[in-house]
Amino acid sequence: MSDPSDPAMQAYIQANAGRFTDEALVEALVQAGHDPAAARAAVAAAAAGQTAPPPRSRAVRSIVIAYVAVFAVLSLGMLANSGRTSGEFVPTGAGGIAILAASLGVAFLISMVWVASRRAFALGLAFIVGLAGLGALTAGGLYGALPLAIAIGIVFLVFRAGPAPARPSTTTVGVLLVIPLLLLLAVGGICVASGLPIPGAG
Repeated sequence: MSDPSDPAMQAYIQANAGRFTDEALVEALVQAGHDPAAARAAVAAAAAGQTAPPPRSRAVRSIVIAYVAVFAVLSLGMLANSGRTSGEFVPTGAGGIAILAASLGVAFLISMVWVASRRAFALGLAFIVGLAGLGALTAGGLYGALPLAIAIGIVFLVFRAGPAPARPSTTTVGVLLVIPLLLLLAVGGICVASGLPIPGAG
């Protein structure tokens, strides 16, 4: 049985810690001939001594800050423009803030699912698309076959892909932020395009 303090093992962990997941480090050490229990102990000890937060924690923190900042800026703009005339399809400033909060809330929940598991996100997306396709088919629309086929294709690709390979932590953070930032830009862009947060518009 190898010793968790084995210099070769420690050197490998120090050279690769932060670049790959703990599971990938353990697997590499085991393939190199080290005892699995010792490899896990060494990786766990190294992880306990690291001060930098894991990629997922950094991504969540960045997402929260970005969503709160966008909500605050757009809400202040709508409050400053609260005197504008509202209509049937144009809410007041308070109504616009409520709609913005609901929209950002949904986008934030979707983002958290993406951060927690890209597989779960893909399966959830397949469920929504497939449900829409089934609804269209039951209503007599043959065009519903397309989203249904897309949903089946997503499920097939998810289960065929298997576990995601280890990626460098910087790449992982970037991947984790893609969907949340796209959703944030979409919601914020629609809000700005409505003119509600722009004082003097309308």
